[in-house]
Amino acid sequence: MRKSPHIIHNERTVTRIKGVFRNQPISCCVVQIAGGRVNGIDSYVHEGTMVEKGHIFGMIRIGSQVDVIVTWQETMNIKVRPGQKVRAGETIFVD
Repeated sequence: MRKSPHIIHNERTVTRIKGVFRNQPISCCVVQIAGGRVNGIDSYVHEGTMVEKGHIFGMIRIGSQVDVIVTWQETMNIKVRPGQKVRAGETIFVD
């Protein structure tokens, strides 16, 4: 944590997403952590809101961090690697 104090101190928003993956229930959390000089994480959905695949649910400014935490299932094929740059609305994480 000494090298990453922003994980504890900076503004954050956690969005929990429940859905279905290969006919099995799945849950994931998207943690948006604002950069040190960035003020603002915009959330576009409220608790209980149903969203479709590809729906934009929030925005975070440049210099920030997003962590995606997914309930693991053995049938998953992870498509990204640690440290890989991803693009909102473009990068496929799991198939």
